[in-house]
Amino acid sequence: MACVNLMRLVQGQFLEAKSFSDQGAFAAAQLIITINYNYVLRAMPGLTVDHDDRHRLIGEIVAMSLKR
Repeated sequence: MACVNLMRLVQGQFLEAKSFSDQGAFAAAQLIITINYNYVLRAMPGLTVDHDDRHRLIGEIVAMSLKR
């Protein structure tokens, strides 16, 4: 829930009120945790090993989910 609350803060700081929902905060939190967990378990071989590229890609996916 701490991650969800952080995602809510991000939404409030960077998005217009009409462009996000609580569902987006939950989705973003779930993506951050799931993608990184699976990467650590080597269950996502499609993600690049370059940390800058990987984090940018994850950030873009999370940003899209925050706008739900």
